[in-house]
Amino acid sequence: AVTEAPTSTTARAADSTPTAASEARATSTTGSGGTGSADALGVLRRSATEMKDIKSYHIVLESEAAGQTTTAEGDVEVPDKTRLTLKTPQGETEVLIIGDKAYTRLPGSDQYIETDSGMMGGGPGQTNPAGFAEVAQDAQIVGDEQVDGVDTTHVKFTFDLAAAAAASSEASGEPTPEGLDQLAQADAWIEKDTGFMRKLSYQADIQGTTSNTTMTLSKFNETVTPPIEKPSNIMENPFGTPATPYPEYYTPKPYSKSFVMHLDPWYAQSHPDEDFAETFAVWLTPEAQWK
Repeated sequence: AVTEAPTSTTARAADSTPTAASEARATSTTGSGGTGSADALGVLRRSATEMKDIKSYHIVLESEAAGQTTTAEGDVEVPDKTRLTLKTPQGETEVLIIGDKAYTRLPGSDQYIETDSGMMGGGPGQTNPAGFAEVAQDAQIVGDEQVDGVDTTHVKFTFDLAAAAAASSEASGEPTPEGLDQLAQADAWIEKDTGFMRKLSYQADIQGTTSNTTMTLSKFNETVTPPIEKPSNIMENPFGTPATPYPEYYTPKPYSKSFVMHLDPWYAQSHPDEDFAETFAVWLTPEAQWK
């Protein structure tokens, strides 16, 4: 069978819904298009503006999907450098993202695998979570809360998935996915004094799997030590050459045991980057359905 090649592993549809806890905390401060909504959108717009001048920050992420929780912690140097240590049941994995390249060091190894950075994630908040605020359409102020001892304004808002995907595609150079004409919801905690986004939480349904993600930010504009630099100990990529052009079509081998079968239609066989991404996804969530 000849199959149309995927344009990007990371550009996949996400449909988000509010969490029950967020619904319970919401107050009558807002309404769609009302004064409260305008005030809340103003808080988000201010945050998006203030965050554009951020040079660096520390980030803690927690994501739950398919019954498994993955945590990560590290630093970001705006606009295009990230270092994260992922903690999973399989051990700690270090990921460096520098420009359009990603370098992954798996547990027990002292060498890195080089891939395209698009394989390691995407979205309007990849380098700056305030990107979500830029595509917000409606919002409501939940109330005043503290995050790590800092006074913040808790805002619930909706955002256009298509606009978010377009922002991500512009930043990463990836094609914009289709079929995202829907609204998603998120919660943000904005520092009162500075306008910096201290926390962002959202729930998404990605290809049939519901995931809950929370980002907590701190140490704004502090020097990142050690600096985020390209590693010198890069191993030969066992999945092939990332620079290989994406084919318009490819002919998969359905019964091949050389590739994982994680997503239809045999994405792992389409390109070395897809092979790595699908294998890495299975490694992160071994309990997910795969072959």
